[in-house]
Amino acid sequence: MSQPEQPVPANRPRWTAASIALFVIGLLILLPAALCTVVVAVEDSSGPEIIGLIVAFGGVPIGAGAALIYAGLKIRPREGQASQYTALGQNSPRWTGASIALFVLGLLIVVPSGLCTAILGGAVLIEDLPDVDFSGLLAVLLYGALPIGIGAALVYAALKIRARG
Repeated sequence: MSQPEQPVPANRPRWTAASIALFVIGLLILLPAALCTVVVAVEDSSGPEIIGLIVAFGGVPIGAGAALIYAGLKIRPREGQASQYTALGQNSPRWTGASIALFVLGLLIVVPSGLCTAILGGAVLIEDLPDVDFSGLLAVLLYGALPIGIGAALVYAALKIRARG
């Protein structure tokens, strides 16, 4: 009696750290930008000038996030394919649990706060440009700079505490 043949597994792509990072960062950019764009579009449908604002301030981060997600999906190596990063030095930094947690927390803070600060700052700038009154822009930067700084500091700390060797 012969045994039934085992099905050959498909040559599916596998997730690497780089592909996961690109995918997650793309999602962190795309989702808040899309949400902010939808909220602005629903709240202020005052005319044709809102379409330009939506495309300018929503379309760029949505496109960038979608491009990062696509890149994360495309760089995944196939099962039998050798990774191009295996020849790198053995002393390259390794991600630990603490560094991954700090990195993700920092991105969760810096990406949405940066996007909302940029969108609100751009809207205030466009609104106040004819009057040459930038007091609203200063308020946006005062409230937006602190969370952006905290998130950037967490990302920097995560990159610094990775284990070597």
